[in-house]
Formats: sequence, structure tokens, C-alpha cells
Amino acid sequence: CWTLTKLNEQKLTGVNLRIALVDDDVHLAQAMKLWMEEQQYDVVQFSNGRDFTNALRKESFDLYILDWVMPDFDGEQVLSWLSEQSEHDTPVIFVTQRDSEEDIAKILNQGADDYITKPVRQKELMARIAAVTRRSQSSSAQKEIIEIAPYRINIGSHKLYKDDKPVKIT
Repeated sequence: CWTLTKLNEQKLTGVNLRIALVDDDVHLAQAMKLWMEEQQYDVVQFSNGRDFTNALRKESFDLYILDWVMPDFDGEQVLSWLSEQSEHDTPVIFVTQRDSEEDIAKILNQGADDYITKPVRQKELMARIAAVTRRSQSSSAQKEIIEIAPYRINIGSHKLYKDDKPVKIT
């Protein structure tokens, strides 16, 4: 048995931090992925929201970076889908060309943790990832998850999962 809190303490430094990068701009996504990998982040790149949400059924990440405007299933739809998930507490950073105050406020009020407008600057992206990670680590410090395959127990929320499906406890 292990606790997620101890694992997350290691992730503050970038080591083992898993980031899902969802952006249909292949060139920009590749550049951002390279920047993050230089900081020892483990980055998985998705070109659309549908592939990303499908992957979340099998994989977990410590941070989501989403573009807003994408074909098929855009960033706003992904954020809405994430908010419907019972255990969504993974931080979300939006990286997009939409730069109006209304858009920024809308997405932050819908649950995004940070917002970066394109063109993306490397140092700013790295600083925002570090800041969001610090904030999420301090807020999740009291949460503890115990995993013993095929079970996962969330002590903080008093929820039990078997094979990633909720188990009703009476």
C-alpha cells in the first residue's frame, strides 16, 4: 500500500509529474512537450479532446494542459466533462489564442486553474506549471489514496473503487 501524498511530494520537482497536453496545433504542442520534457516532466500529447477523454479511462495524469479551440471535442467541452467526473481534482491550465477578458473569466469560473494566451512563452509556461502544481499539492496534502489492485480507496472522500468503477458502501 502507498499514499498518493508521498508520491506527489516527489512530483513537485518535476520528476515523474505526468502531464496530458491536449492541443491540435502539432508544432506548438511538440515545442511545449520538448520544453516540459527538458524539466523532466512525463508528457503525453493528444491532438483532440476525444482521444484525451478516452485515454483518461485507462491513464491518470497530474496536470492537464488544454487548448480551447479544437475540432471534435474542444477544451471547454473537455473541462465540462472533467467537472462531471466524481474524482476530478487534477489541475487544468488552458493555453489558447482566445484572449478576451470574458473568455478568460468564463473558463476560470468553469474550473480551470490557470490560463495562458498564445503565443506561449517557455519560461512563463514552466512557471505556471510549477505554481499550479504547488497549489494543488498543498490542497491535496490531506487527501490520501490507497491502491491495492484492483481496489482504490480515497480516504478523504470516503469512496471505494474496483477496477476504476465506484463501489457503493453502506
